[in-house]
Amino acid sequence: MELRVAKDSPDIIYEYFKKSPETTYRSISLKRSHFGVLDNSVTRLNKTPSKISLVKHIDLVSLCEGPTAAVKNPEHVSFYKNLEYEKK
Repeated sequence: MELRVAKDSPDIIYEYFKKSPETTYRSISLKRSHFGVLDNSVTRLNKTPSKISLVKHIDLVSLCEGPTAAVKNPEHVSFYKNLEYEKK
């Protein structure tokens, strides 16, 4: 079996089957049948953000502090430190 793409039709893959004495093929079109703008809107799953446990919050904040912090980007550090958590 051999796969080929023609320069004049790059959106079609041709699959060749070599059999003696003839070669047969089939084509697979990669074009989308639907043109237009896709709806990328996503509805919110929960009305309020989920809260993480206190232990998980402490774990995430520990990754952002100290000389060997795994998370160093100030924007990411702020995100993790400001996550809502259950105060139990």
